Amino acid sequence: MKKVKIFALLAFVFMLSLTLISPVMGQKKSTKKSSGSANVGAKIFKTECTTCHAGGKNVVEAEKTLELATLKKFGFNGPEDIKKRISEGAGVMPAYKDSLKPAEIDAVANYVWAQAQKGWK
Repeated sequence: MKKVKIFALLAFVFMLSLTLISPVMGQKKSTKKSSGSANVGAKIFKTECTTCHAGGKNVVEAEKTLELATLKKFGFNGPEDIKKRISEGAGVMPAYKDSLKPAEIDAVANYVWAQAQKGWK
């Protein structure tokens, strides 16, 4: 019985270690903009932005969505403008320059612009 408990504990520790290590393992640094960058942007958007901007909407200021026409209406004409807002924040939107790396901000801005182009579908 004692051996079974030890085995179960070891199996649990092993599975836990795989859970903690697997997100880091196998990640490759890429120098080109690829779907990997889009995936990074989507992932960060999901974890950091969807509280206020799910589906390209804006729950704080409903008229300031992330839809293409609205972005353009408020002076966002491409990813560079979006990157600036993500970095510096404005109004109730926090600045992310201290919590996201420049490449992550770039990935999120490109993701938002691409989604706006597709109508957030």
